[in-house]
Amino acid sequence: MEDVPLKLKADNLACMKKILLPILLLLLLLGLAQIGYLSLNLHFLFSYLAFFLFTIIVIKKKLVTWQKALYLLPSILIFWYVLALLIDNRFRVSVDTFFYNNLGLPSLIAELIGIYLGILFCASKVKRFIPIGLFGLISFFFFLGNKSIIDKWLHFLNFRTFSGIVQVKEPKWQAILPDSQVINQGTYADKILIMDFWYSACGACFRDFPVFDSLRKHYENDSTFVFYSINNLLRGETPEEIFSLIKKENFGFQVAIMDSTSISALDISKYPTILIIKDKQIRYRGDVHQVGQFLESLKNEELPLAQH
Repeated sequence: MEDVPLKLKADNLACMKKILLPILLLLLLLGLAQIGYLSLNLHFLFSYLAFFLFTIIVIKKKLVTWQKALYLLPSILIFWYVLALLIDNRFRVSVDTFFYNNLGLPSLIAELIGIYLGILFCASKVKRFIPIGLFGLISFFFFLGNKSIIDKWLHFLNFRTFSGIVQVKEPKWQAILPDSQVINQGTYADKILIMDFWYSACGACFRDFPVFDSLRKHYENDSTFVFYSINNLLRGETPEEIFSLIKKENFGFQVAIMDSTSISALDISKYPTILIIKDKQIRYRGDVHQVGQFLESLKNEELPLAQH
């Protein structure tokens, strides 16, 4: 009779191992996706790979049949995302961030693709080379071989255009420089004004600063172009702290502080955002990495039509 509890313990331990191993593998792969934020492509690839392997292990360990996994695993994943949004006290901000930032909705899509390819791999009626071939093709085409597809997709999610090119009337705005001088929509009316919007807790903003600064250096001898780094102050911050922060980083661009009214008027909701203004028109709203090819044509008034 004493052997029964021992057998139950052994069975429970074996069951726990079956469940824990897939979970640990999932956490490990998702952790790798975050290391150093090497690139968004790698983030999606690791997320996609993690859920592909996790699904195969869960089904092979007989924790769930592939038929049940078809609806159970995606439901759990979506429930987890919804729960994460609900427990955030900034629910509306979180929902907006989920749908339009770089890692929310795109990550969920990558993870769902991984789950369904894992199920396809385990389905008894499907030949193995089909899901393996699909896995390879999707990995190469979307995450490795053609980075521009992911870039343009993310650009659309963030800025509602694939190219960043827009034609919108410039609203009234103003910003304050370190010497307390105020610049506004009329200050550089005869120039091409390039503004990089950021805030101090934005890691992606700091990662893009060298790109913005190198763009500024490229045009530093051309008086047609004016570059400003525009900060949106967080609660408790002072302009002096921001000016000092950029000075310590040794970047050569000028910094200005803009109030929330002006930022709203310019329709800045994602960070970082590059805004290019010429002739009282906003000509570009988007990512710094697509700006270079556009500036020369803008200078010469060979402006492409807005692409949405």
